[in-house]
Amino acid sequence: MVRPLRLSFENAFYHITARGNRREKIFYSSRDKEVFLKRLKEMLIKYAMNCYAYCLMDNHYHLFIKTNQPNLSQGIHYLNSSYTNWFRNKHQIIGPIFQGRFKSILVDADNYALMLSAYIHLNPLRAGIVKRLEDYPWSSYLDYLRLRKSNITDPSFVLNLIGHNNIEFIKKYQEYVIESQDMKDPMRESYHHIALGSATFIEKVKERMEHKGRRREISSTRFLSKYDIDTIITKMTQVLHIERRMIFEK
Repeated sequence: MVRPLRLSFENAFYHITARGNRREKIFYSSRDKEVFLKRLKEMLIKYAMNCYAYCLMDNHYHLFIKTNQPNLSQGIHYLNSSYTNWFRNKHQIIGPIFQGRFKSILVDADNYALMLSAYIHLNPLRAGIVKRLEDYPWSSYLDYLRLRKSNITDPSFVLNLIGHNNIEFIKKYQEYVIESQDMKDPMRESYHHIALGSATFIEKVKERMEHKGRRREISSTRFLSKYDIDTIITKMTQVLHIERRMIFEK
């Protein structure tokens, strides 16, 4: 089965979600969440990404990030695998922690960043975990209200969509989130769970998908099937300037 296309390019915005295997918990304690956030910060630095919002729930997480380089898969793989290794060792668990591949949806940030940040921050309220979002410490909502200083998220990007990043507009953001409690999952409006945005944005995404799809049609195995193994090995020795035996040493 061919895996769904994952579009990755520079200066792209994504809504990222990953769930526990069989919907089981990926966080047992506050300590687990602290370690995950530490790994998230490492990932953002290592792969030059920006995080605009996050929310950690017991059995899944949400991220709103921007990739400054086309390295989405590498970054999230680092985050999930490094946390998985720690979590399994800490709790003596065998087997996968996360359920399959993480989900990523391209986001038209100019038109949907405000809505997406609110949707992410509302998770604990919709789940009935808290009655006030200010009482939930495992999202970036407190950073937006300036009730806590974060070295992970940059709330200014979203707040500037309301106006200048000052107390008045922070209050407006808070009001916007509270008024959005009955918001439907914006991902239902996405294009085939690949992209969320305006018609113009979706058309641009389709063009990228078409280009990537054409490249995928010519797989490496189909290309190589025109040559026998001996021909391939001979060509490798010529191009790489190595002896034949070196190819089989590992």
